[in-house]
Amino acid sequence: MKKSGFAKGVIWTLSIGIVLVVIFSFSAPSFADDISDFEIEGMSVGSSLLDYLGEKDIDRRSNPYPNRKFSETYTDKSLETYESVSIAYKPKDKNKKIYSLRGIIYISFRDCERKKLGIVEELKDLFGNSANVYKQNKQRHQADRSGKSFYSATYFDLDNGTVSVTCTDWSEKITWDKKWYDTLDVSIHSQEFSDFLTNKAYK
Repeated sequence: MKKSGFAKGVIWTLSIGIVLVVIFSFSAPSFADDISDFEIEGMSVGSSLLDYLGEKDIDRRSNPYPNRKFSETYTDKSLETYESVSIAYKPKDKNKKIYSLRGIIYISFRDCERKKLGIVEELKDLFGNSANVYKQNKQRHQADRSGKSFYSATYFDLDNGTVSVTCTDWSEKITWDKKWYDTLDVSIHSQEFSDFLTNKAYK
């Protein structure tokens, strides 16, 4: 599928440990500044989930957020970099527009913290001055009310969304009850979905 946007025809693919730049018709140096210019496993925010998955596959692994404004589905088919990809969309939207993509690697929190440092440095080089960068050191995860699950993250805020690198350390109870495992995540969120996660998702 051809990708428009980022006028010169550049697609940036986010992968673990390295940021691959696929250049189609671009020669001068540039920094990325629009989340639609990025892909995770060939998918991009703003496109239709139906371009990549069938309705049955979407519904089979779909989980709504508590207030049901967004749902999240997963795919682990034919992936090259990640073990799984999470995709957020609005369940009432017939076109299944993608609002968020999250590439997932299952890894211990300690190992994740080490790998995250390298990814963050590469993203800083990629974004240049196009992004506001802020870091959250290890803190309690909102999704676990027991206070025994933690995460750390670095965020790159762009004009229309956020790219983030996150390490999550779930408690043993959460892992046992919900089958949520410790991960390294590289995420692309639209601005609307970023605001949702910050203000509404777990409240």
